[in-house]
Amino acid sequence: MYELNGNAVTNGTIHISASDCFENKIENSEIIFTVSSPNITTTDLNFEWKNFDTLTIKYNKKLKVFKQKMESESVNPKIIFEYITE
Repeated sequence: MYELNGNAVTNGTIHISASDCFENKIENSEIIFTVSSPNITTTDLNFEWKNFDTLTIKYNKKLKVFKQKMESESVNPKIIFEYITE
């Protein structure tokens, strides 16, 4: 999970990405969830592993969702994503 700050004309965003264990660069990761808000904080979004292949992502309902994948496309083994809006 990482945050990109906004500026005078754009809101900040938080991204969750996944990659194979041997990848250690953000450029090589698959973006699975992206949200934005004028006053976004890291407490508006969290995640935890439910089991080996399922990641649960909880996020504040005020966040604008730009990307929300249900399963990974490039990570092997495949990861399933569950979403909970609070």
